[in-house]
Amino acid sequence: MSCTRMLAIINPGYEDNWGKIIDRIIEEGISILQMKKMTFDDEMIDKLFYYKIPQNSYPLFQAWMTSGPAVVMELDGKDVIYHFSDIVGPAHKDIALEQAPNSLNALYSNSTAEPVCLGSINLENAIEEITFIFGSVPEEIIPKLESAEFEEDELDELNTIENLANQYEGKDYSRYVLKQEYLESTVMPLVLEGLSWIMKERPKDPVEHLAMFLLKNNTFNKQKLADPIQPEEVKAPQPTSSKKRD
Repeated sequence: MSCTRMLAIINPGYEDNWGKIIDRIIEEGISILQMKKMTFDDEMIDKLFYYKIPQNSYPLFQAWMTSGPAVVMELDGKDVIYHFSDIVGPAHKDIALEQAPNSLNALYSNSTAEPVCLGSINLENAIEEITFIFGSVPEEIIPKLESAEFEEDELDELNTIENLANQYEGKDYSRYVLKQEYLESTVMPLVLEGLSWIMKERPKDPVEHLAMFLLKNNTFNKQKLADPIQPEEVKAPQPTSSKKRD
């Protein structure tokens, strides 16, 4: 399903280029429905980005995003999320210069750690973020088409989106962060690293070794151990011996 709405942010540090960035967005055929200047605080950044940014870099990201004024916009256009992503270009400035020299990041980015813009990644994100920033879910963001035009699974998706819109209205935004994004930004990086280590080491009891790897390298542990666990550090559990009854 194509998305026609999204939230976009011109990040702090680009005040001198606000006009050029906004003009470029409009020139690309994207409509700006709402726009305002604002300065984020820590709580607002937590609600928008806490589960979307890797935890090891989140403190620096939060400090940067609260360091000065930003511009937030509700954008409208066909496949606007993909279109806007193409306009912004790769986050890494060197890659942007090579692969997309006319992108916003290639033209204006201060560094790889400070992209020019951020934006919604899907329709559910757009509903959450527009509601949080501008205070209401626009009715037009929910497709209003006849049931006959959709397959059953598509109708289920539409109902889910509409229910999400109703849930977010007037409620605590942080409670409705997408589960997939939460897992991808917290659990999956370490799980994938552990699976890669298991494939390399091939321990006799891979499940127990994976569990120990996750526990020892848990980034949320206040006393994180830097070195990954080695195979010899984990001893396989010994079977419980049963004495022969007389």
